[in-house]
Amino acid sequence: MIPKLMEGGKLIFIVLIVLLVAGLIATTSNATRTRGELNSVQASIDAQVLARETEIRRTERAEADAEWSEREAYCNDGGRGHSFVGPDDYGRFGFFHPCHWAVWVPSPALHGGNFEAIFHPRRVVHTANPVYALRFTILTQQYDAVIQQRQGQVQGGQLVMSSFSRVVNQGLPSQFTINGTRFDGNMVHGVAGGSEVIFRIRDRTAIVRTDSGLFREDFERLLQTITFTQ
Repeated sequence: MIPKLMEGGKLIFIVLIVLLVAGLIATTSNATRTRGELNSVQASIDAQVLARETEIRRTERAEADAEWSEREAYCNDGGRGHSFVGPDDYGRFGFFHPCHWAVWVPSPALHGGNFEAIFHPRRVVHTANPVYALRFTILTQQYDAVIQQRQGQVQGGQLVMSSFSRVVNQGLPSQFTINGTRFDGNMVHGVAGGSEVIFRIRDRTAIVRTDSGLFREDFERLLQTITFTQ
């Protein structure tokens, strides 16, 4: 009788051990899952905090750049910026641009031909599909021919055509008016907000152009400083 009781006790003991081990396994599994969920939640919170901090820094940088631009961009010549003047024999076409714009002249027209100067904040970088703050070109083509080249884009809706005029030396005996033709639209494929103004300058054609609406404010300001020998 006693051996049977002992065998029954052993069985009960084994069952209890099995149940205890199973409980421990379940508890460990739940704890592991809980830790994983907590880690996932913490990672999500960390990502959100990082994104928010990045956005704050980006906003602060934009505000600082805007403040710097307002204070420093037109730092010389009575707040008009830096002066740029094209070749003498091409009509001395000139204007004022922001002080922090770098300039590159890939075609100086030292021996005739087209003149080209490119402007961009801080430095001019050449890429496959560049977008520049300003392109200034003097072409040997006739004004009417250059205007005609854009009529297809005007009719197709890619460009909007309008007139441009600026009074130089207003109120003085030397007062005169500069007239041109303006085009607004996509100057670079896939980039919105571009603009250009085309001028007749002697037997050549001058073009000032911005590739992107990002530089619209500077471009509009620059247009009001243009002068050249007619």
